[in-house]
Amino acid sequence: PFCVWAVARHGIVGAAWCWLLINVGFFAVGIPLMHRRLLRGEMAAWYLHDILPPLLAAATVAALFGWSLPSLPRNFQGLLVLGMASIATLAASSLASRSVRDLTYQWLALRFVK
Repeated sequence: PFCVWAVARHGIVGAAWCWLLINVGFFAVGIPLMHRRLLRGEMAAWYLHDILPPLLAAATVAALFGWSLPSLPRNFQGLLVLGMASIATLAASSLASRSVRDLTYQWLALRFVK
């Protein structure tokens, strides 16, 4: 119901806020509740080692793009720049993840090292 109200009242910005609030709620409430029963004692390590590095990498790249490109034109060129920024942010976040890095190294070793 909140999303319906937010979209009707604020359009796409309302939908974005709704999505953000739902995910922050899951992250702040759902994860601690899950870790009470499952994987006890692993929550802090999960936040610090699995979530924080990709989050910081993505936020840094996104902030750099936001700072260097304050406004995008609403045309095909703006779409291309937004796509490039999105790919760069995803790449930075992925490479900051230890498990993704390990899988990438294994894949590269199988392909190029003989």
